Amino acid sequence: MKKTNAKALVALVALLALMATLYGCSEIASGCRDDGDCRTGRVCSAQLCIDPADLPLLDAGHEIPSDDATITDLGAHTDSGEPDAPGPDIAIIDDASPGQDVPSVEPDSGVGPADIGEPDVSTPLGPRLRVLPAVEILFGRIPVNHKVKADLLVENIGDQVLSVTHVDLGVRPSQGFDLLPVITSANPLRLQPGELKAFEVIFQPGAQSQFRNSARVHSDDPTNAAIVLDIRGQANNTQTIPCLTASPIGLNFGELREGETRELSVTVLNCGSTLSVAVTSIQINGGPTSPFKLLSGRATPFSLPPGQSETFKVAFTANQERAPRDVIEFRGDLTTNPRVVLAGATSQP
Repeated sequence: MKKTNAKALVALVALLALMATLYGCSEIASGCRDDGDCRTGRVCSAQLCIDPADLPLLDAGHEIPSDDATITDLGAHTDSGEPDAPGPDIAIIDDASPGQDVPSVEPDSGVGPADIGEPDVSTPLGPRLRVLPAVEILFGRIPVNHKVKADLLVENIGDQVLSVTHVDLGVRPSQGFDLLPVITSANPLRLQPGELKAFEVIFQPGAQSQFRNSARVHSDDPTNAAIVLDIRGQANNTQTIPCLTASPIGLNFGELREGETRELSVTVLNCGSTLSVAVTSIQINGGPTSPFKLLSGRATPFSLPPGQSETFKVAFTANQERAPRDVIEFRGDLTTNPRVVLAGATSQP
């Protein structure tokens, strides 16, 4: 019986301690020497302040089941009802809502946002070759023995000196085409970063036929050492088809400071001998946002008699774009519309 009473007392004390913790009752199950140490309504039994109603339970020898009960230590409490400071193994999180995951705290790696994913701007580009037009030069359809010119632009867009070792036609002798000046490895062209050189491609067919050749540019660009462009043109009897040419077929405005403007001229000619040509529109492909603008010239539509020409002014205003390019196209009742390549550059501060 004594063993049973002892087990019941231990279980009851643990249960009362849990109730005291949960409900803030600091005096329940607190230590005492006599009833005077307990608050009103409590008695001292076995040096603990308890409710008198619990005494018959202990005296009767009732056993309080405790084998399956789990009592969790939530920390010591003071007489004020507030929890003491937790020990080293207890964490108190005030802001966590029920059911909310609390993020774990990772050790500081010493790496800040600026150290992650930033490009290495110090890596040099080296020499970089760019050729414009990039793919082909199309002269379209012109009369026999007529002469048309186009610009081939060779540029270094890298940050180191570019050595150009070859600029020439793919096939020589060439009927109808020429390219000037010719660059060979014996006398290479050295272009500083941002520097541009214009070469002249000429089409002057001596017979009615279709003509084709290529332009080849070689350099020490480690990523694109050789560039090949297709060159095509056609010569026809001017008495049977409308004929319109633009000269030059490339305008190179050179390098300007941002905000500066330069003007150049382009001329369209009715190269036929019997038929008038209707010019219906003149368009810059880049539209209103292009740094190239058509400034003056005859308003479209208009008709151009055989042998007659019209001249138009085109302006380039340098902006933040390093090397802008565009095309101006003359449209009309033609099989092939003349197109003029526009090129400029903005100097770096």
